[in-house]
Amino acid sequence: MSQQDYQTKTIDGVEYAVYMMAPMESNDLLLDVSKMLGPSIGPLLDKFFGGGSLEAALEQQITPDFFAKAAAALFSGLDKAVVKRVIEEMREKTMANGKPLKPIFDIHFMGKLDQMYKWLAFAMQAQWGKCCSALVQGISAQGAKAIATTESQ
Repeated sequence: MSQQDYQTKTIDGVEYAVYMMAPMESNDLLLDVSKMLGPSIGPLLDKFFGGGSLEAALEQQITPDFFAKAAAALFSGLDKAVVKRVIEEMREKTMANGKPLKPIFDIHFMGKLDQMYKWLAFAMQAQWGKCCSALVQGISAQGAKAIATTESQ
């Protein structure tokens, strides 16, 4: 983790520092995530905005449960291998309370899947938030619940 650029966040009493990935490594992983989630975006817009124009969709009033429903629709197409790769790549770039997360990952999150999903959402936001902030913020806000539901199936 020689990259000096990082973001920190305290989640459930643990301070996580997520360091940036190399640009092409980050790009490749983001493309995999996009391919996994992409097919859900069109039907998602149709479902919530009635298939109208983008202008009409932007004028719609977003209800408080929109992000929960949107996250559930997006995560219905999760690919286990892609999610696992994202977790593996992100844990290599994370420090937890000043220690590398990778060697303590299993012990650190044992019995704490909810905390793991919160960390994952933060790590994704740290890596890609600038280039796709709307999607990542929605995932951060509601995605952990949808991932937990999908993973338990």
